[in-house]
Amino acid sequence: MAQCKLTPHEFIQNAFSPLIAAMCSPLVDQACQKNNLSFTEMIQPFCKLNTEAHFREPSGGVIPVRNLRFTVLDVNARPPQPTLARKFLNESVSFASSERNYPINIGDQTVEIPASAPWFEAWRETFLQVQFPSDHEFTKHFLGCILVVSSAETNPLDMLVHMGQQLQQLQNVTPAKLPKWFCPDVLRYYVLLHDVSGSTSERAEAVFETMKTTYGINSCYMLQINSRVAGHKEDLSHLPDPWCQFLTRQHDSQKQHNEVLSAPCHINDNVWAGHSAAGANNIVIQHGSCLSASDLERLRLFAQDFCLKSLLPFVEKQIQLLSDIISNKKGVSRSLFSATKRWFGSNKPGTPGANNPVNAVIYSTDSPELQLRRLGDLCFMFGHYTLAFQAYHSAKRDFSADQAWLYYAGALEMAALSAFMQGEPTRKAQEYMEESISTYLNSCKMPQFATRATLLSTECLKGRSLYGEAAKQFIRMTSEDSDLRSALLLEQASYCFLKSTRPRMARKYAFHIVLAGHRFSKAGQRKHSLRCYKQAYQIYENRNWSLAEDHIHFTIGRQAAYLKQISDASLSFSKLLTPASKQSAPQQSAFLREYLTIQQQLMAEERNVSDNLTVLPLPVVDNDSIKVLLGSLTSTPSSEAAIVYATGVKFEDDQSDNRRWTKLEETLVNEAQGTLPMIFRPTLQLFSNETVNTSKPIAIVREPIYVRIILKNPLHIPLPLLNVHLLWNFKNGKSEISNESSKSTKNVEIETQCIDAVVVKPDSDEEVILSVIPKCVGELNITGVAYHLTNTAIQQLPEQTTNNAPSIITIPGKQVFRVRCPRAKITKDKGSQEVNDKRLEINVVTSSPCLQVSFQNMSSQMLCGEMQNVSIRFKNIGSAPLSNLYLASSVPELISCAGYPVCDTGQGTIPEVIKISLPGGQLAPGQKHMESMWLRAPDYRGITNLEIMFYYENNNTKCIPRYRLVRHSWEITVLGSVQCTSMATNSCVASTDESSQVLNLALQVKNVNQVHDPILTEVSVSQVSLVSKTWQLCGKIAVPTGVKLQAQESIHFVFSARRQKHKKERADPFSDLPIEDHVENVTSARESPYVDFYNRHRARVISSSGADETAEVSRNSVASQLENDDTTGMEEALNINATLILRWQTEIRNGKGTKRMALGQHHLILDKIAVLSVSSADDAKVPVPSEIEGPLRIFGPDDSSYKSVTSEKYPTLDVLQRLVIHNIRHSPKVCHDFSVSRLCFVPVQLQLQNCSDTSLVVRVNASDSGSSSSSKNKLYSPHSSSTFHWVGLAGSCSELSPHDSTSVSLCAVTTGPGTFDLGSSLEVWCRARGAPEADSVAQVWHVESALVVDNTPVVPVSDPKIV
Repeated sequence: MAQCKLTPHEFIQNAFSPLIAAMCSPLVDQACQKNNLSFTEMIQPFCKLNTEAHFREPSGGVIPVRNLRFTVLDVNARPPQPTLARKFLNESVSFASSERNYPINIGDQTVEIPASAPWFEAWRETFLQVQFPSDHEFTKHFLGCILVVSSAETNPLDMLVHMGQQLQQLQNVTPAKLPKWFCPDVLRYYVLLHDVSGSTSERAEAVFETMKTTYGINSCYMLQINSRVAGHKEDLSHLPDPWCQFLTRQHDSQKQHNEVLSAPCHINDNVWAGHSAAGANNIVIQHGSCLSASDLERLRLFAQDFCLKSLLPFVEKQIQLLSDIISNKKGVSRSLFSATKRWFGSNKPGTPGANNPVNAVIYSTDSPELQLRRLGDLCFMFGHYTLAFQAYHSAKRDFSADQAWLYYAGALEMAALSAFMQGEPTRKAQEYMEESISTYLNSCKMPQFATRATLLSTECLKGRSLYGEAAKQFIRMTSEDSDLRSALLLEQASYCFLKSTRPRMARKYAFHIVLAGHRFSKAGQRKHSLRCYKQAYQIYENRNWSLAEDHIHFTIGRQAAYLKQISDASLSFSKLLTPASKQSAPQQSAFLREYLTIQQQLMAEERNVSDNLTVLPLPVVDNDSIKVLLGSLTSTPSSEAAIVYATGVKFEDDQSDNRRWTKLEETLVNEAQGTLPMIFRPTLQLFSNETVNTSKPIAIVREPIYVRIILKNPLHIPLPLLNVHLLWNFKNGKSEISNESSKSTKNVEIETQCIDAVVVKPDSDEEVILSVIPKCVGELNITGVAYHLTNTAIQQLPEQTTNNAPSIITIPGKQVFRVRCPRAKITKDKGSQEVNDKRLEINVVTSSPCLQVSFQNMSSQMLCGEMQNVSIRFKNIGSAPLSNLYLASSVPELISCAGYPVCDTGQGTIPEVIKISLPGGQLAPGQKHMESMWLRAPDYRGITNLEIMFYYENNNTKCIPRYRLVRHSWEITVLGSVQCTSMATNSCVASTDESSQVLNLALQVKNVNQVHDPILTEVSVSQVSLVSKTWQLCGKIAVPTGVKLQAQESIHFVFSARRQKHKKERADPFSDLPIEDHVENVTSARESPYVDFYNRHRARVISSSGADETAEVSRNSVASQLENDDTTGMEEALNINATLILRWQTEIRNGKGTKRMALGQHHLILDKIAVLSVSSADDAKVPVPSEIEGPLRIFGPDDSSYKSVTSEKYPTLDVLQRLVIHNIRHSPKVCHDFSVSRLCFVPVQLQLQNCSDTSLVVRVNASDSGSSSSSKNKLYSPHSSSTFHWVGLAGSCSELSPHDSTSVSLCAVTTGPGTFDLGSSLEVWCRARGAPEADSVAQVWHVESALVVDNTPVVPVSDPKIV
């Protein structure tokens, strides 16, 4: 805590030191002025008794006197008037300062406070000296007078007599005026001053002998001075100056009255740096230049002789005299009035009804009460504190009885001090001081005496470590009548709170030091106000008390600005503009205006010192969001019909997509270079906090470098910024340049973009993209962003009017980028280490090719399966030729380049990379090249992102980088088009000349467009194609023509497909069937781009189900090794392995009435017979069967491989029941005359077709219709006949080769006319060749064939018809 130089005992002793007057002749002053001193100033440093002295008390005891200090003042000295006294007090505080601080620990916090408080000590001492002496106490009255004459006087003895008469007149003035005297018969001491440099000592010795005879040897002294040789002008500034701390300053108050008043102020002028009387004129005054060491010793001996031989005997005599007077008059009341008040009056000041004036009681100078007070003061000043306490204690009872409250308060004050000084402080003594202060304040209305009592009391309390009580007394004395006094006392109270140890009251310290700073500011003490607020900020810092911190910063800024500490003021005002600010918008605008004003002044001062920009507090740069982009930014097209440039890399790109782009780059590099490098590092164009920035980015000469920054405005007011541009350092060889100190943003080496104006809205973030273009090779380091901050937008606040709107202030400043890598490098030796982020340290390399890619006829809205033709234009805008141009996409199944057909590999692999042929194998600078590309929209609705990457190389393989990339991301909104559903079934009808298997293909097409969709479509099917190596479209069964489907309308088609005759696969698997017969020149599905999209679609399906097919192939190979190929061959009876391609076209109308034609293609995979296949606009994947057929295994070992093989010796039952189909050939109607013949015989041909890839043994059972166990539908009810019979060959067994057919001749006989179902009583069984009869399985194929027998004789029909 700030410590005082004096201990409490020393301070109290000095505050009540005995006063001695000095009356000097004019020649004495002349002799002393040779040393630039007066007589009182010359002897004051030696007015302390260094030896122990004694005097006797009235009881005979010896009282020791230690460290006695007395004060010598000129008899004409007068305390200054109140106005001048306030000036002295203010100056004493203004000129004092403490340069040394020391730390103090408060918990986990360290606070620095001044090591001492010289301003408080100076004010306290000045306050005690400028007070007028009062009649209620005698400590400020002169005990004696030293009469000083010069030996150079014409008649020194007459001069002493004359001066004695003047002294007597001063004592006998009625009414009593200044100066005040302790008693009527004061001590007189006579001094003969001899100037050694002026005359010889013989005459002085003679005069002194006469003086001793006249006044006594103990009352006279001859003092010799100025022993140095006259005119000696050597420099004595290196010698100590014992007078400086006791010098009195002369104050000219002629404006108030026509006399010069001298006010004592025992303060060291040297602590008032630059403000002392000598320092004011920059003149160094040397004191004591004519005094030798012997002269100084004579001065010390003079003071000692005066104390021992004259002063102390006088004091002893006065104490004895006063004690006798008090003893003789003890118990006798001064008057009947006072005796009556003692019995019946109030004993406490301030009681109700006690409205007596303060000076209602006037004591005579010889009254017992004043004699008792005089005795106490004399004993107190000379260290006899026991007798002093007794005297004060007795006097306070008398004063209380007389209701002389001023005298009463003074007696209480001195009694408490006496108790403290004698080392026996009690609670009662502390209560005495409390009551004394209260009486001074409330009853006497004399705050100056209450202040003095507080200063003395607090020293006593601090000496006893009662810091809390001391703080209370300091705070009680604060009031509005004196800001300076209140500030000093509040500061001392705060130090008391900090000194308290149970606990340290840091918050009270901070609060009261803030109050002290506020009162210092009101008193005009800005230096001390600034110091207090700085001390308080140490407590409030980082406590989230934002409003308190704002008040402190604002006050510190204001005070520092007034004190011309512009740098500190700017720093404080900048702390008001923080993100944690909770001030209102008008207050924040005021803070910003103050900061801009002070910063403008600071820049004016530092303009000649440095050209570097100042780091401004606003706006705040989000360093974690800084992104660096190498290359040009792509502009957004104004319309869809316009040319669309490749999107490239954008700042808003999601960093999580980098993995897909890296995969594409790996594919391209592997394809272009044949293999990947051993250490593959993907190309980075966008560097951010999410990328690995351990390597410096590589930029190309004359290609822009973009930096995106986020400017945060935490305030509630807009922040206008002007001339926003990047700051950089560029190193080219040995030279290094920077644009920070340059006035222009243009440079020969670097072209810097400058944004004229940016307004950051209140409480928001503003994205700013800045760029630089390097023009030569070198190292570019981007250091920050520069701008001009202005308060233009502040005038737009509604609280401000046009009249009081602030002037526009604009200051230049900057924000420094501080990027850091979020990832730490982990090493074995040193553990985790911070990695240097190098995204802003850019290497600029020589020229390189630069490919510009643009697209035409791109649409951002497509239908499911729609195909569009897009033109691609390549242009080399670089300065070097390029070659080896490649294209790759993340969804290759949606892309087809004209002239680059996609071959069906059959392995489920899609060629992801396409090499673009360039004219001459390269593209020279400025040269263009055009390519055509087909895009097909996905089969599912929603938003899809089509990503395309282009790869090209520099012809100079030694250049860095070796290759470059261009990427394009196309966001497509896919709307619903059509939903296709298809099912293939075996046909039971065969032509007369063909025996191949025939399928019926049922196709349903639905327009899924909704009425509320943003577009309306009118769909028409143009062509159907079948891709199969086994089946071929052969005809239309039910094909409506000229139908255009509106929203939610459907259409059904039925086609027929025939299996090829030969076992060998067809070379051309495509078969096309146009819907409209009159349409000519229909493009086949085997041509590009239709076949390309089919091949890509098929490869994607194979790759998506590759694992299942691999397992199936492995299983089939094992089965074939165990048995034979019969199982696989039988399963082929249901397999189709074909793809139905539906090509459609539609007219699209949007809400604006615009129309366009679209062409689309859908693919339906037909796997098995009688299984529904769906191609929906809502499905992204090929539908899979809902149930997986296979053998049921309940128990068995963990290794199921053997079970899975052996269980597939035979196919499933569903396959075995569908191996053979059959048809019945006969006459539909037979006319027979039953009167001629009772039996009608009808010949029947049974056609059997083997649908599998294996040889089968087929057995036919023909039974009577009446014996059939199955209950048949009576399709021809109610008149169908009951029975018919098979005659002749009723059962046959034949062997059929794979996909072969045969005919069996049967004969049916009826006994009467009727309608008969010939297929109801036929059963077909089959088994594999070589299999036992028990393995035969009945086929589930059923044919309903009606035979009508008429009883009319007719001629039989010769040509049968297939039913």
